[in-house]
Formats: sequence, C-alpha cells, structure tokens
Amino acid sequence: MQAVNKYQSEIAGPLRGGSAGVRLIEPTRDGTTFFSSIPPAFQPRNDEWLLVPLFHIFGSEEFSRFAPAVAEVCSQPYVGLSPDDAGVFGPEAELMGRRLPVKVVSGLPKGVAGLPSGFPGLEGLELTVWGRITRV
Repeated sequence: MQAVNKYQSEIAGPLRGGSAGVRLIEPTRDGTTFFSSIPPAFQPRNDEWLLVPLFHIFGSEEFSRFAPAVAEVCSQPYVGLSPDDAGVFGPEAELMGRRLPVKVVSGLPKGVAGLPSGFPGLEGLELTVWGRITRV
C-alpha cells in the first residue's frame, strides 16, 4: 500500500495530477471478460492466403521514399510467403492483377502472405483480407 500512497495527494484520496482516465475494457454482462474469450486458431484456406501488411524501416512510411538517401536502401514491392507456400510458386506470382516477385519470409505461417506496407505499386490494397495468389 505504501507505493499507492506515493501517487495520491492524501491517503485514500485522489491521484496527484488528476484522474487516471477511463477504463477501456469492461467485463461483459455474462461474466466473461475480454481476456477469457479466446478466438479460434488460424486455419489456412485452400487456394487463398490471408494478406497482411509487412512494415519496413525504410520505405513503409508514406514520405520516406521521397528522400534520396532512403530511396537508395528501399526494397521493391514483393509478396512474402512462408517457405512451404513459396515452394508452390516460381520466382514471380500474380496477386490482384499485379505481378510481384516472391520472397521467402520465414516468420510467416502457412496460409499467410505478407505485402510491404506503403510501397509504390501496392496502393489501394486493403489489408488484412483473404486473397488469391496465382502462378505466373
């Protein structure tokens, strides 16, 4: 209790500096809480991949590509796949009418495809969605 008193203006009184804020996650009416309702595990689909954004230090921020020094170290757009999924495709794949090189991303699970966020040529893609990837 001593540590709590350090942040209060008086014992059992209000906090110094004002209220701590609003509680964001409230228990539900049926007694379950946000932390006890666990969603089902990811299940890959046949012939579809869950398209997720991949963020890069250089290039994902909307204006960083305009700086010449940053533009030199930016990679080109690609579709990132797990080693298992990448073996199905050749060096290129087609996704929503775009031809992209395939890059193996070891951290992605089977059934998930990563697209670099903010890269030119990938504008207008809504992520996270299910999509089809075809061989070229």
